[in-house]
Amino acid sequence: FPAKISTNRPAFLFGAQGKATGAIPDKGIGDFGPYLYTQHTKNSPIIGVICEASLRGRVEQFLSELRDGIDQDIWENSTTSSKAKENPYSSGLITKFRLSKIRYEIEESAGSTSFQYKIAIQKLLERLPESPDLVIVQTREGFKKLRGDENPYFVAKSLFMKAGIPTQSVFIERIE
Repeated sequence: FPAKISTNRPAFLFGAQGKATGAIPDKGIGDFGPYLYTQHTKNSPIIGVICEASLRGRVEQFLSELRDGIDQDIWENSTTSSKAKENPYSSGLITKFRLSKIRYEIEESAGSTSFQYKIAIQKLLERLPESPDLVIVQTREGFKKLRGDENPYFVAKSLFMKAGIPTQSVFIERIE
């Protein structure tokens, strides 16, 4: 085997002009903003959302917190332990990444089967005049046990990959 080679963590560039540097991406974005954020070609992303119809209200609450951040009072009241952890998401996507706005396009799945998710995905892609920049897919922990075409997230991931759209799953159990 070849000898081990040690490397240092790279320095990342942050800020409107890309002059601020740091070794920790999240801290650098929080302190200075993303690299050259004033020159982003798109400052108002469209985020598609696929969720079960029965869970839409809770998913919309989560999306609001994702966009705007979690209010400190809500965070402190929801922490059950005597040692309250620091609010990890006090600023939302808009503040953190210096966006002007986020537009959510939500499509409901009639249920939790892969076929029902597939129908919702096709509806979303057909009704939007342009592809979303990202799609968030609400899933369930139980989906992990499903294989191949039976897993709604795998079906969603493959359809969006074909369309060239990045996806992120969010477990409803973790939203709760």
